Order: sequence, then structure tokens, then C-alpha cells
Amino acid sequence: MGVLIKNKICYTGGSGGSSYKEITLWSGNETPTSSGTDITLSKSIVEFDAIYFHVENNDYGGDNLFFVSDLEIGESYIAELFDVAHLGTYFTYTSNTQIKIYRIASANPITYTKVVGIKFGGGGNAYVNYSTDEHIVGSWVDGSPIYERTLVNDITGQAEHWYVYLDTLIDNINDYTILNWEGNLQFKEGSYIYSYMSPNSGASYYINRNSGRWYLYFHSGNATCDWGVFTATIRYVKEIYGQPSS
Repeated sequence: MGVLIKNKICYTGGSGGSSYKEITLWSGNETPTSSGTDITLSKSIVEFDAIYFHVENNDYGGDNLFFVSDLEIGESYIAELFDVAHLGTYFTYTSNTQIKIYRIASANPITYTKVVGIKFGGGGNAYVNYSTDEHIVGSWVDGSPIYERTLVNDITGQAEHWYVYLDTLIDNINDYTILNWEGNLQFKEGSYIYSYMSPNSGASYYINRNSGRWYLYFHSGNATCDWGVFTATIRYVKEIYGQPSS
């Protein structure tokens, strides 16, 4: 099987901008077998930013969203319900207008009822992908892919000053250029819960580079955290941008 798209948080709400739209590419009632069932789409997948499948069984149902930039022809991907115990189907991206759906033989039957293509709008609340897996979100000024990844780390017991070197979380990050980032840090000290949002938290929570290594820094100005967690969604290109070629 191919790449499993996992740890993805997606939501909808609002108009998503005037150009946001959803188009049903297929609807029906197909319960795949282990030998596979072909589904033909009314439009090419590459016309859209993302697609989602609605899958269900007698007890559960859910939408599985995949970003088109993450899909490769010939690869296979898990399509799951939100209840992991009912994981039971995957699909192969056969061509831009066709997928083939399969049932995992030992799993409960799951039925596909809809495949929908999504074009994101120019603003508002379209789908947002906070994935702990690396994925492509656009192109840099020189045409290089822009990658994004969300980090989530426990900081329970950390003192008032701490550093997290990002190369312990993202391989080769010191050879990349971080273009921008956003994050949240929340922790409890004594009777109070504190929260810092970056890039709006001033000098308390930031990413910097020192001696060639990217790091994330936090200064609470207080005592040891009783509990805490930070998130950081980072966008980067896999080059040292602006570095002269040798």
C-alpha cells in the first residue's frame, strides 16, 4: 500500500471566500470487496485542491479528506471512519478520473456514498490541514515547493527557560529555510493556566537560528510548568534560500 494520510485535522465553516466550491464527482452506494470496485469520476481530480470521500457502515460515518498535492497515481491510501476499530477500506488512485476501492478482508464492511472535489476560496474558513505529516501547501517565489508540518510536544515539568532544537523533530531542517510559522503554547503553573500565541506573543515564544541550528524558545518568567503543551505549524522550503551557488 502507499502513503497513509494520518493525523489530519480538517474543518469547514463560513463561505471560504467567493471562489470556494464543492462539486460532487460521484455518488452512489458501493460496498467494496477485496478484489476491488472501480469508481469513475465526472471531472479530473487535478482540477481541485482536495477531495473527500463519504464512507459509512451501520454504526458510523465520516468524511475522509485528502489534499490533491499528496496523491500520486498508482498509490493506495487508507479511507477510514473516525472510529479506528472500523477501519476497513482503502482506495487506489488509478487515474485523474478513476479510483478503485477495496475492502480489507478481515474488516467490517464499509460503504462509499459520495466523492466530492473542493476548490478553496480566497479567504474565510475553508479546510485547514494541521497535519503532523509533511505536506506541500504551495510554491515559493523561485518555484520550489513550500512544505508545512505541525509539531505537537509535551512540556510538562519544563523550567521557565527552555529550547527545543527542531532538528530533533524534523530531519534536515537546518538545511532548509523556514518561511513563517504560527503556534500556541499552553501550560499551568500553580493555580493559573497561561496561553501564548505566536507570532503575537512578543519575545516569549519564537523560532530562531543559532550556530546553524533552528530552535524554538520559550520564556515564561515564572516557575516550572505543572503541565504544558506547545504546537508549532511551520512552513519551509528545502533549501537555504538566497545562498549563492558554489
